[in-house]
Amino acid sequence: STGNSRETSPTVFSGPSEASSSSESKPKKSRAGGVTAGAIIVSGITLNPTIAFDTFWKFAAERKAVDDRRRAGEPAPWTEDKVLQKYFFCNTYRVLDKGCQYLIKEVIEKGSQDPKEVVFRVLLFNTFTKIETWELLDSELGPLTWTSYDREKYKKVLRKAFNQGISLYTGAFIKPAPHFGCKANHDNHLLFLEMLMENELFSKLLDAEYLADVYEHLISFPSMGPFSTYQLMLCFSYTNILNFHHNDFVITGPGSISGLNKIFGKSMAKGRQTYDWFDEDVMRYLAESQDFHFKRLGLQFSGLGPKKLPMGVADI
Repeated sequence: STGNSRETSPTVFSGPSEASSSSESKPKKSRAGGVTAGAIIVSGITLNPTIAFDTFWKFAAERKAVDDRRRAGEPAPWTEDKVLQKYFFCNTYRVLDKGCQYLIKEVIEKGSQDPKEVVFRVLLFNTFTKIETWELLDSELGPLTWTSYDREKYKKVLRKAFNQGISLYTGAFIKPAPHFGCKANHDNHLLFLEMLMENELFSKLLDAEYLADVYEHLISFPSMGPFSTYQLMLCFSYTNILNFHHNDFVITGPGSISGLNKIFGKSMAKGRQTYDWFDEDVMRYLAESQDFHFKRLGLQFSGLGPKKLPMGVADI
């Protein structure tokens, strides 16, 4: 699907993803002693990859290989890379992460498939983005439905857990609560969930012609920033309610902005000064040129599922 605003803006890529390599300069040695890729042109802006550029592709391939080996039943540690052995990293594909798999199998696919109920369950899970909190609510109040929703009962369960020192939220990223006058974040979040449901969010999703329209609607609500809005949209993309391709729309978060700075260094500055959405253009370039770079580096990348789907911009 295509859409308005950013979804219809043409992005011109030039460089190693094309048959001609005339726009890519020869590899050069870095101060760190490694070899970096040649210059790349995105939307008319020349980017100079740092040594971290190739590290990005090597990480993506090996992190996916780790997941493949684990799922195949091979014994840990699944990799010889000491960094991957020691530290936790999200999967190369967002959909393969534990939280997303749980969202799809336990939250979206189980229970009523009425659009309003599916939206309610996704909103509730996304509010805390923590499996244990969902299971706590489900065990005490389940089945969790908008039809039977009772704020006071939800508050009671959450307050009891909170007072026992149980963390209700994931530590993956900070999710600020809107200011509705309650002292507890979870109470404010419940009010926010009600606001979204009472504003017929499910109808907006079903009737959306463009993803940009969904984004503009969601971000208009209190406490919804660009990153949290995009993450919620990705969660809805796993349902049958929001039928768009995951490459139709992208918003860069703090982590991806930092990553682009690392792999392209100061050369990102001119593009950002010239185009409001330059970071997103660069991410699209990375998604569209991935096959070239994996082959350039001699990396085996298994892709996603039987069709070996490439990484989308959300995964990048």
